[in-house]
Amino acid sequence: MTTGTHPSVGAPASPSVWLYGRGVDLTLGYGLGYLVCVPLLVLLGAATDHEMWFPLATLALALVSATPHYGATLLRVYEERDERRKYAIFAVWITLVLAALFVVGLYDRWVGSALLTVYASWSPWHFSGQNYGVAMMYLRRNGIGVSTAAKRSLYASFVSSAVLAFVVIHNAGSSLLFAQGASDESHTFGILQLGIPAAVGVPLASALLLFWLGSVVRFFVLLAPRPKLGALLPVVCLIAIQSLWFLVPSMAGALSARYLLPPLPFAVVIISTAHSIQYLWVTSYYAGLSRSAARVPPFLGKCLLAGSAISVPALLFVPGLFGGSVPNSAGIFVLSFSIVNIHHFILDGAIWKLRDGRVARALLRAQPETPDTGPVLEPRRRWLRPVLLGIGAVGFTANLAVMGFMSQSGLEATALHTTTKRLAWLGRDTPQMWTMTAAQLEQAGHVDAAIDAWRSSLGPGDPPLVNANRLAWLLINHRADDPESLREATALATYLTEQMGNERAEGLQTLAAAHFTAERYGLAIEAAGRAFSVVLANGNPRRIQQVKNQLRSYRAAAQRAGHVQPR
Repeated sequence: MTTGTHPSVGAPASPSVWLYGRGVDLTLGYGLGYLVCVPLLVLLGAATDHEMWFPLATLALALVSATPHYGATLLRVYEERDERRKYAIFAVWITLVLAALFVVGLYDRWVGSALLTVYASWSPWHFSGQNYGVAMMYLRRNGIGVSTAAKRSLYASFVSSAVLAFVVIHNAGSSLLFAQGASDESHTFGILQLGIPAAVGVPLASALLLFWLGSVVRFFVLLAPRPKLGALLPVVCLIAIQSLWFLVPSMAGALSARYLLPPLPFAVVIISTAHSIQYLWVTSYYAGLSRSAARVPPFLGKCLLAGSAISVPALLFVPGLFGGSVPNSAGIFVLSFSIVNIHHFILDGAIWKLRDGRVARALLRAQPETPDTGPVLEPRRRWLRPVLLGIGAVGFTANLAVMGFMSQSGLEATALHTTTKRLAWLGRDTPQMWTMTAAQLEQAGHVDAAIDAWRSSLGPGDPPLVNANRLAWLLINHRADDPESLREATALATYLTEQMGNERAEGLQTLAAAHFTAERYGLAIEAAGRAFSVVLANGNPRRIQQVKNQLRSYRAAAQRAGHVQPR
């Protein structure tokens, strides 16, 4: 939702401050539930190895909150013919443009990265706009007088915190993101940062923080007559979650102090879940006052299926189907997630405006829509709804399958390999999954499968050094009779030496071994000699002796082969 509105569902027919009641509204809509969970998440992160279970929890939270939150917008725009006609430019033409950009992004990495950048950069304002809209909805429903100056100050506080997040996202070298699913582990797409230098970014972030603080103080000062503190609790909660979502992590990122923050309360998926629940809280209320008078459980079920349906078209481009011939199919889900969110942001900005009489009546006065006294038009396509719901069921099933694959722990090597290949078929594998699979396969003695898995773990971008080194040694030790494998090992070792420079000898040792196995003795001795110089400079006696023995064995073998004389 955006700054102009924020929905309401199944409330009483007479005006009321609350949508579902004080407790429910404070917990789900105004952010108190998130604030209560912050200390609990801190304790949970400290008491458990959250890196083991959090990835699966991320998928589960996305499935039960983010997915129906997208679906709620789709139902609002597409379910009724009048709405489709009213928002045709967004529902049809802009949707077609985004679909075309999605296809282009699959073939052009820059376009895909640009779409990802738009999503990641827009996301803080989308969240902030919704918080501001909900705050204004409460103030007006409660009859709290807000002057134009006070309204502008409150608006400025939400804008400044979103701008602060934008600045930090685009600081040179920053890895901070506020958008779920915006980190492409396949390295196919990346954020096109503005590259704001630290000399500019840190003072700018500090200025925005001070501006935010001044705007908040000015807002409360300008409220007249001054309401009781209890009446302002929902607004205070919204300002508090806004600061925790964006101000605190942004300033920590700007000052290179993110390591001081507990990971779970500031995790993007937790913030996204709170945002999605807030959105469903208000849209379900609005749906309850519509002509269809939707009850909450069926409405949320339809939202889940509608939100799941939008993932189905992307399945056509996964590597296991038609994506094998698409250059950027490895980043299919990051790209599709970016398009889905941009589409959601655009639709959301169009449909939730308080100047829309229907929205204002529902959100500000809790009045049901006036029944249409005109002729009832029978739907022309009765088959369309079940087809779309069926597509949603397919998408939901695919998401459940991914969760099922990822939830399998403690698998033996071959079963883990099968599971990872299934995820790869769906385009949901990651280099980390392949790394774990490769290590277990190698430990179990499945060398050929381990080599294939280590290759998959390298990804399309710059390979992780440890993985490249492990694959090179497996090829050297187990594919010594295959010239192509030795060329691959040599290329990997060359990459390692370029990345490690003169600080580490591991890459040079691997390169020497690759040359030696291919009987390029002179090159092997040269690389081993360079490795010896590096370890000698580092002063590690054990490594010095190790490399010295390696160099000696190479020279001896070269002498036996009649290539060089021993020194």
